[in-house]
Amino acid sequence: MTLFELGKKHKTDKETHGYLPHYAERFQGKRRFSISLLEIGVMNGASLRMWRDYFPSGIIYGIDIEPKFLISEERIQCFAGRQENKGFLREVLRETGELDFIIDDGSHRGIHHVVSFNTLWTFVKPGGWYCIEDAVTIFNTCWTTPNQRTILDVLQEQWSEILRSRSDIAEVVVVGCGTCMPVNGRNNGLIMMRKAVDSGETEEKEPEEQESYFFSSRSQPC
Repeated sequence: MTLFELGKKHKTDKETHGYLPHYAERFQGKRRFSISLLEIGVMNGASLRMWRDYFPSGIIYGIDIEPKFLISEERIQCFAGRQENKGFLREVLRETGELDFIIDDGSHRGIHHVVSFNTLWTFVKPGGWYCIEDAVTIFNTCWTTPNQRTILDVLQEQWSEILRSRSDIAEVVVVGCGTCMPVNGRNNGLIMMRKAVDSGETEEKEPEEQESYFFSSRSQPC
């Protein structure tokens, strides 16, 4: 099954937000490998089950502040704690080791994005991806206090090095609201950052088969 089909099967909101084609384009080369993926924000476990089925040899980890949302199933392990707690995140990393993919779908608070990224980024494997969903909350005072540091500040400080290929951030993908939205779906902003592959090292991938999606050409407001 494609990632889009698995998203619909497990009823994850990543399907309705329009994130899945962007993930499929960048993750499918690793689909048959023994990857490890960490998602911040478990809720009902729909996304974790989707990732578990998409990566049949992968180990999927989840973090949530609410113990009642944690699930324990085949190839899925969860941890209870706060994403802005650096000590907790380091404890999680001691269990997971290096990770191929990290997805922040947690509190959506700008400063929490920064704390989590600064703590976890070192443990992303070369060629791996760190993604922040619903990133438009950076501009919403319900989630982000004005003048508070956000992931955009982190990137702003590194643009010069990124463009000169001197940063360990090799690629930044920003998907704005209204981009690649499926029928009746909404996209609340997605930021994706790829870890640089060390010089002389080749990232291992399987031959890619492009997944196809049908989208409405009708624009929808965020």
